[in-house]
Amino acid sequence: MTEDDLRGLVRQSLEADVAAFNAPAAEAASPGSAKLSARYDYREVTESDSRGRVRTRKKGERVVIRNDGDATAHNVTLHIEPRGDGEALHLFNDSGSDVPTFEAIAPGTEVGVLTALHMGVALTQHVTLRWQDDEGKDHTYSHTITL
Repeated sequence: MTEDDLRGLVRQSLEADVAAFNAPAAEAASPGSAKLSARYDYREVTESDSRGRVRTRKKGERVVIRNDGDATAHNVTLHIEPRGDGEALHLFNDSGSDVPTFEAIAPGTEVGVLTALHMGVALTQHVTLRWQDDEGKDHTYSHTITL
């Protein structure tokens, strides 16, 4: 494991801890419910260019939605808005709409939405997750992620 790998793992762990800490108490305390959060994820690869110079770049960039609850989240949607100067992340979405949608996210699993950073993207993004529980009741959870 490289120093960059370790740095990425520490950042991901801290973001997950912050999201869990900021979760509404009702969501955290209610058994039999889904508990969703999102994080920005990537891996760093080191490669050499044609002149033999070593460069590190991000690869596999995505926004990951995780269900840490003990129930399935249905009809999950992901909305992202920039915070501060800059644009929202561009999400590569298979659903054909502007909003990534997932039919179901089971407890203890995660799904990812591919994305790419480019010039002008805000380094802080506000994420809003919306879903329904097994009875069809709507739930929303919002928090901020850092790229």
